[in-house]
Order: sequence, then structure tokens, then C-alpha cells
Amino acid sequence: MSGSGAPVLLAVDLGSSSVRATWYSPEGVATGIGAQRAYLWRTGPDGRMEVGFDELLDVCVEVIDDAVSALRETGGKPVGVAVAAFWHGIGAVGADDRPVSPLVGWGDGRSASSYDRLRAALDPREYHRRTGCALRPWYPASRIGLFPGGPGSGGMWMSIGEYLISRLHGERVISLSQASGTGLLDTRTLEWDEETLAAANVSPSNLCRLVDVDEPVRGLREPWRSRWPELAEVPWLPPLGDGACANVGLGAVGPDRIGITVGTSAAVRVLWRAEKPEFPEELWCYRLDGSRLVAGGALSNAGNGIARLRRILRLPEGDGLEAVLAAAEEGLAEVTVLPDLHPERDGRDAGEGAILTNLVADTDPAAIAVAWMRTVALRIARIAGQVEEAVGGGQEARAGGGAVLQSPTWGRLLAAALERDLHVPDDAESTSRGAALVAAAALGHGPQIEKVSPATGDCITPDPARISRMRAARERVRRLESRFEITH
Repeated sequence: MSGSGAPVLLAVDLGSSSVRATWYSPEGVATGIGAQRAYLWRTGPDGRMEVGFDELLDVCVEVIDDAVSALRETGGKPVGVAVAAFWHGIGAVGADDRPVSPLVGWGDGRSASSYDRLRAALDPREYHRRTGCALRPWYPASRIGLFPGGPGSGGMWMSIGEYLISRLHGERVISLSQASGTGLLDTRTLEWDEETLAAANVSPSNLCRLVDVDEPVRGLREPWRSRWPELAEVPWLPPLGDGACANVGLGAVGPDRIGITVGTSAAVRVLWRAEKPEFPEELWCYRLDGSRLVAGGALSNAGNGIARLRRILRLPEGDGLEAVLAAAEEGLAEVTVLPDLHPERDGRDAGEGAILTNLVADTDPAAIAVAWMRTVALRIARIAGQVEEAVGGGQEARAGGGAVLQSPTWGRLLAAALERDLHVPDDAESTSRGAALVAAAALGHGPQIEKVSPATGDCITPDPARISRMRAARERVRRLESRFEITH
């Protein structure tokens, strides 16, 4: 029976391409995977990247259905639900809890005009100092301008995490973690930033109530209450930013550990306990909760490009793809790629799409994919250097994400670009594991996250030959970026 047995927590990971649900012990050990469902964003030539709120809600309900079914078969006593959700999504939900706009994702490129208005009204340095966000068109602070009608009286601006809780529980709340990724929160005072709200023409009454991890919601509404009686009265933490949870799951907690995630996109983060955020302008600084900061940088282009190149270049799938990538990585090809399919999130002035040079008649198609991976690794290493300079050198590097876990070539390239050992934990679900660990600590079922042992796994030590090839590639990339006036 599900009402007996060891305590377990359900972690729901609302990722940028799929939704997962996993049961964990309070110590962060997975006890069974409920389900995983992929979904698709709608894109178009105007730069849109959007999905329906209810489309994504239905996917969440499906994976929770399967997770609860698995619990009924295996046993366990649910003591909490944790939700990790992608940062930077935004859309309008009316007073009746029904969407009045689609949910806009991180890669949407239609915010130029509203971004220009924000840039004219706000001082970029002061804005960054208050919010921890750079003044960029892809933050929700700019995306709100895509929907001039807004949510209307009694409506709310929401991301998918807030919408999930609103529909399931009837509570309109947003975690400090999710709010910190909107560009609308003063991350020092932990209140909505009045100057930015005025510049974006946003009323505070149209924003969800700010809560921290120690303010869970309880009591599912119908029909969810009857559908999942096991979860009806357990505490649900307000959804947290997936990047912050990923660091916790990797064991990259504290100023001496840097967390790297490479999946569809990529990010470098350091998570630590601090009073006030003080970070250089080239890096963002969000929050996990009211006492912990997460800072770093992100890249829009990573594993997404390899998926596209595999189709264009007709590269093999699965183990066959890794075999040709590994062979090409050891070759001497000087083909160079600037991987800019999507607008980058690190503040660079990028070109109009990806750039490929040094292609010759006998270039192996896999060498083009490896060149993409090399440049991504080099950009990750650049962000890592900025993070180290801000918090102090000598950090341990820990990496996860689907791209790294599915391809040892990614790990070898990253280690060579960083020129240091790279720890790659075995656990493929670092984000959901991190969310479960945060929930266990907040609900009193587990230790504080600083005391959790890092996940075990492999350690990749870069060899001199790979470091030498990476240094040569770094110089080629530098020259190419200079030629096309792509700046950092």
C-alpha cells in the first residue's frame, strides 16, 4: 500500500523539451522513474517559440499519473512534491485561471521593440545590480511586451510552474527562485522591482505572490484530489528554477564547486549561501531561495545543434554517432564553427546564424559536428573563467545534462577546454534529484543541501594532446569571431 513504507518525495522536472517525474528518498536516491513525456514548441519565421499552457499542463498530468501508478505498485509514503521548471517562460492567464496567451519560451526572438523601450527607460548597470539580470530582450521583463492586452483585471503573468500550482491547488504563488529569472525581481530586497515594473508597464497586482521554499502549498483541488489521493494533502514546494536544482543534484553546492549542464542549451553556475548578490555585469545572478544565490552564464546553442547536424549531415544515431564523433575528435581537421543558430544569452553581439569555415573537399562530416562541440566547450570554459574570477579560483568542475551523459566526447572536450579534471556524476536526472533534495531539507526530512554528499561518477582528466588541440581551436575561434565582429 502507498500509505505505508519508507518516505519518498516526488520530483517533477519541467524541462525545455520534456517533462519527467521521479520518486526519491530523502537522501536523493531515485526509487523509481514514473514517466517521461516529450513536447514540442511552436516556432516560426518571425522568431516565435511558444507552447500552450494547457498543452504542457496535460503533459505534466500524464507523467504524474504514471508516477502515482508506479507508487501504488512499489509502495512508499509520499511526504512532499518538488517541482523544477525552466526559467524565463512567461504568458498571460486570466482571472478565471484560463490562459489568454501562449507560454513564450527562452528562445523567442520577437521582443526587440519592448526591449528597446526598457533599454531607454532603465540604466543597464543599476538594473543588473538590482535584479541580477542583464538588460536583454529574452528575459520575461521584455517578453511581456509581446502581449499588450496582458492578463486583464484579476489575471496574472505566469510561467508554467505557477500555472501548474494555480490549476492544481488554486494558489497563485511564485518562488523567489522562479521570480529571480524574470528580470522583474530585486534579488537584494526579495521584492518586485518597482522601477522595472513601471518601465515594463506591469502592475504588481498582475504578479503572483512571492514565497520561499519554506512556504509549501497543500490541498489538491478536484478532480486532482480524487485522481491522486496519495498527494492530496502532502506539501508541494513552489516550483524552483531548474538550473539551481541541477547544481544541487550534481553536488555543485558551495563557492568551491562549479556546475556545468549541457543539454539542448548549456549553462555554467555556482551556487552558494550569501547575504547579497554582488557579481560582474557579464554574469547573471539568480536565487535558489531567500538565502542562496546561483550565478553564472548560459548558452542557447549546445546539444540542439548536434541534433540538427546529425540530420543535415546524415550522421548515424546512438553508439554509431559517438563512434564517428570520437574518431573525428582525435583528427587534425581545422574546420571551425561559430554555433549561433539561436540568439545567445550571454550578451554577445552574434551574427545572423551559425558560421562554418575551413571546409575542404575531404572534411569528414563528423568533424563539423565536433567543431561545433569544441566551440561550445570553449564558450563554457570562458564563462567558467568569469565565474572563478568573481568567486575565487580553484573550483572543482562537475558536469551533467543529457548531452554529456550520452556522449563521452562532450566530456573529453569540456575537460580539455577547462584544462582540468571534470567530474561527471552517474545520475542522469540531476535537476529532479536536486529538487527532491531541496524539498527534503525544507520539509525536515533530509539534511541541508550543503551537507549532501556529491553524486558519484567518472572523473575525466584531459590529456596533453587534447589540450593542445583545444588551444589551437581557441585561437581559430577567436580569429573568426574577430573577423565577424562577434564580441563578448
